Amino acid sequence: MMERMRPAGRYEKTQPVRIETVRELTSSRQIVARLSCLTEGASIGYTTETGPAARWALYSRPLEFSGPTTLRAKAIRYGYEESDETWQQLA
Repeated sequence: MMERMRPAGRYEKTQPVRIETVRELTSSRQIVARLSCLTEGASIGYTTETGPAARWALYSRPLEFSGPTTLRAKAIRYGYEESDETWQQLA
């Protein structure tokens, strides 16, 4: 059965996270980021911290930022390899 699920023992890789940004036309001029992944059922993690000890959070709704930020994100689905990290400078 394992051979059918993972031919040659290889895991399929989760698709990378896509970051869509919109600047709100409100007085606070916030930047809203929406994250998505084409791998059905994948969970998305994100952080605005740098380095290997960054704390990650689970994405569940659009994110709002009031100033320049570097957003890092990656996706994972159970039984798949983790996606490559996606990052975007929000300004």
